Amino acid sequence: MKISEYYGIRVPEIVFDYVDELENGIALDIGCNSGIVTEYLGSAGYKTIGIDICLPDECKNSDNIEYIQKDIRNFKFKKNYYDVIVALNILQFLSHSEKYKFIELIIDSLKIGGTFVMKSFTTLDSTYKKLSKIQEPVENNLFKFENGVISFFNSEELKPFLDKLDIDLILYTEEVVKDDHSSHDKHNHGMIDIVCKKKKD
Repeated sequence: MKISEYYGIRVPEIVFDYVDELENGIALDIGCNSGIVTEYLGSAGYKTIGIDICLPDECKNSDNIEYIQKDIRNFKFKKNYYDVIVALNILQFLSHSEKYKFIELIIDSLKIGGTFVMKSFTTLDSTYKKLSKIQEPVENNLFKFENGVISFFNSEELKPFLDKLDIDLILYTEEVVKDDHSSHDKHNHGMIDIVCKKKKD
């Protein structure tokens, strides 16, 4: 059985496809939620930190996994420290300026040749279309949403931003994905998948 089959669909294929096993590697899972990706990274040989503003009871520390309950805006990123950083569906809950700042912090925190894996919402998302009809944005593509805010990446802005960073862009794809949460009607998510490596000197 492949490890992707063991962990199930909750770990996106982008992680299986682009994160190599690395004994004694160091990984950071930003917005780890229930810890499924954190646990996968630990099983792949990484000493892993999973961070989220709210952690469920099932997130337990182990020999190579540490969970930290904290707002990532208060997390101190170590320079040139991580082999892998994963941020799946989390950056959209930061402001427009914050999410670009955090991408820069993430790249700065990677070792040379380290990998960054990211998924996030885009302006093709059905929620963006709905919110843009009923309220004015707080700032560029940022809207009030539930108890906070939600922000959407625009490829016309994101791609030029990435081109200026000291990275090798391995994957950059945008698509519209149909979704059907048990608590929501059927809807579409505009998604962007990014994988990059910090350039070698």
